[in-house]
Amino acid sequence: MRTRSPGRLIGLLILGGLAGACVPVEDRRQAEAGAQAEAMRLAQAQSANPPFQLFFEGTVGNIVYFDTGSHALRADARRTLDRQAEWLRANPEFSAVAEGYADLRGPRGYNHPLAARRATAVRDYLISRGVSSTQIVDGVTFGEESPARDCETPQCLAENRRVVTVVTSAQVL
Repeated sequence: MRTRSPGRLIGLLILGGLAGACVPVEDRRQAEAGAQAEAMRLAQAQSANPPFQLFFEGTVGNIVYFDTGSHALRADARRTLDRQAEWLRANPEFSAVAEGYADLRGPRGYNHPLAARRATAVRDYLISRGVSSTQIVDGVTFGEESPARDCETPQCLAENRRVVTVVTSAQVL
């Protein structure tokens, strides 16, 4: 049986302690890399969504929802669209696009036209509330493509039956 000298045992303990100390350093590096990736993601999101779009989304509201198979505006949708119309009238230097979506049920031949009718309903409502027709670009239709959430539950599917109003600087259009 081989015995270890106290010096060697202490050396092993120190080496073990140093190896253990490296784990938090690696964790910190991973956390820093994650923070850098998140900062980069936020910078990209902000360039894709300029500050005025972020303000519009957070303050005015940029999404309205629809019932299954319907393009009729609900009361909650009208309240949001009234705020959008007020903001767009006060900021004529901006234009808007209504993006229509449908949930994942139903064939493309049904969902795509339904999403188009939803986008048109939003556009027409904004115009009826005094927004210039030149300020509202014809609706864009995504149908069931680009769902807000990929899911099967009724509540989740309801989040995909929507129109998203995207504002952009008038110079961009």
